[in-house]
Amino acid sequence: MSYRVGVDIGGTFTDFCVFGETTGTLETLKVLSRPDESGAEVAEGLVELSRLYGIDPSVISYFTHGTTVGVNTVIQRKGVEPLLDNHEGIRRRARGCAVENARSLQLILVSPGAANHTG
Repeated sequence: MSYRVGVDIGGTFTDFCVFGETTGTLETLKVLSRPDESGAEVAEGLVELSRLYGIDPSVISYFTHGTTVGVNTVIQRKGVEPLLDNHEGIRRRARGCAVENARSLQLILVSPGAANHTG
């Protein structure tokens, strides 16, 4: 038996959806999110999947996750101000910049006051 697991980390809850590839069963689980210790909610959810449904992490054939928290941070313009870094090493503030070729850019998160760092 193998399982496909999808996880969405939200601000209050982290949701798990588990699909049994052999049986076609679908299980769901909700655990509290841990903004104080990012990632702990995923580990806790995997323990709970094992306890509640007998799904051992070793039989998970596919795992994916998304984060509503990250999307909401961008939409609400909260958090640190990002910089864009293209392959040529030119950095500029992301706010108000038009991105012509997104594949050639990396998003770098910096803390306030670090925007002038070039290393």
